[in-house]
Amino acid sequence: MHKQTKQAHKWHGAAFSGIVGILLTLFIVPPAVLSQVTMNIEIDYMVKRDSLGNILHSHRPTEAEVSAIVQMFGCQGITLNIVVDDEIPEIEVLKRDPETKEFFSYNGTDSFGALKATYYDHHWPQIGWHYCIFAHAYENMNLQPTSSSGLGEFLGDDFIVTLGYWSGNTGTPFEKAATLAHEFGHNLGLSHCGTMDCDEVGHNPVNVASIMSYQYQVTGVRTNLECFGLAPEYVNLFKDIDYSHGRMCTLDESQLNERYGAGMVKLDWNCNGVIQNGAVAQGLQIDRNYGSHWCYYADPYQVLYDYNEWDNILDMTKSATREELDNREEVSCITYEEYLNYVTERGPCPQPTLVTEPCNSGDMYYVMPFDIFWGSGTCSDPFTGLLEAQANALPGSILYLGYFYYVEPTTKIVLNKPMVITATDRAVIYPSLKNKQIKRKPTDTGEKQ
Repeated sequence: MHKQTKQAHKWHGAAFSGIVGILLTLFIVPPAVLSQVTMNIEIDYMVKRDSLGNILHSHRPTEAEVSAIVQMFGCQGITLNIVVDDEIPEIEVLKRDPETKEFFSYNGTDSFGALKATYYDHHWPQIGWHYCIFAHAYENMNLQPTSSSGLGEFLGDDFIVTLGYWSGNTGTPFEKAATLAHEFGHNLGLSHCGTMDCDEVGHNPVNVASIMSYQYQVTGVRTNLECFGLAPEYVNLFKDIDYSHGRMCTLDESQLNERYGAGMVKLDWNCNGVIQNGAVAQGLQIDRNYGSHWCYYADPYQVLYDYNEWDNILDMTKSATREELDNREEVSCITYEEYLNYVTERGPCPQPTLVTEPCNSGDMYYVMPFDIFWGSGTCSDPFTGLLEAQANALPGSILYLGYFYYVEPTTKIVLNKPMVITATDRAVIYPSLKNKQIKRKPTDTGEKQ
């Protein structure tokens, strides 16, 4: 029965993979960033049918859902080859080993291991492949069904997407695409909280702008940064499905600056309705059980750091031994109940509609006139002035100025590339104080004084 089903539906995966490959080659990867990095995922998927063979529901990812993730990697110069392959008759709950509690290595009845042995087409010694099953649900460590959105091996090669207890028994298109990226992220060595201890800071750090954070996994990075007031609406280059680029500000919860916010727009951190001068203290964790906003959280206070996930992903399938890949830590992910708790009191923060997001030509840069050394433009290593920032920023970038005084080393700054300049609050820019001939308005040649 399994073999017949496998052959009957395999052509869907082959045709699907070919379409994605054409899109990737022709439209996704800009030649300037094209690299030789290729990653491969084989996806099999469960389908529930009635006795007549009619589909009751299917976990098969659509072309749009897969293309969104291919595009996400393509924008970083990575060729992501996803083969959507075999239909698997639905098993409502995938089992763990009742003795050891192992999941991915267990090959008993109704297990991931047994399905992998039957359906996976890239077994060892083939290297460079990850295996994913879009399944219904799995057992937690207590051997009970869980509504967890998925499970992934940390720096391994196996993961599952399990949205059977979510919307429509399959999850929404956005939830499916975002969770695919999230669980694959665990295979690539990414956690829920960057390099921090998730037991201490939580699984939802607000300044790790990544689909890996529970804050954004199924609700979108850009959409929720804007909705929570962390980023100005429309004046940012975040995407809804992305890993972090490590550019956001470090946040010390014991001394937050409301006029500076998270470096892009001023923000009422302690939720008292007033933008205060000076430091305020506010815990920013979002409780997994009781609230969906940090206003409901007090202390202990933590220091939250962003992390450049894209610069630190690791695909171990090309270098690790089979034994090493078979002994990886597993990471369980957000449950439907936790998701509902997050959104209960969040207000009108919608889940975004799934789209294939375009690549950005520019970047987001921070400018603060404190350091004597030129920076890289991240919030932790900002540019020191507008002249330095505009000279080093890519076309199409956004410059975020803090509410400070900037004394520039020249009487004029030529803006010779498209960009947006904005400030968290009032920012004052002075030309060189050494030159007394200061013009009072921009010239008609596009120069800004």
